[in-house]
Amino acid sequence: MVVTGSEGAFITQAEAVTMTTAFRTKFQKEVKAHMVGKDKLMEILAQEGCEGIRVYNSVNVKGELDVILVGVDSNNKDMLNLILDRTSPCPNYCDTTSALCQ
Repeated sequence: MVVTGSEGAFITQAEAVTMTTAFRTKFQKEVKAHMVGKDKLMEILAQEGCEGIRVYNSVNVKGELDVILVGVDSNNKDMLNLILDRTSPCPNYCDTTSALCQ
């Protein structure tokens, strides 16, 4: 698969609310979301040949669900020079007014 940089699709707020509600219902004790600062995302995207970001599900040292982000090149290969972890999890770093967090 060739990566063009246009992968993914935007969804409606209603679809996102349905999906996040289903997650919170099924995984009541898990982290709701992960926030990453734009500087870190831009650093990944600024790597020569980077066409996107892949998000891996993972389990951290505390045994909690987590995510890891890496750049992806046009050949759909992970770029392992910069591996982003230690996101800001919700709860603790949440927008409690967001329809996605209710």
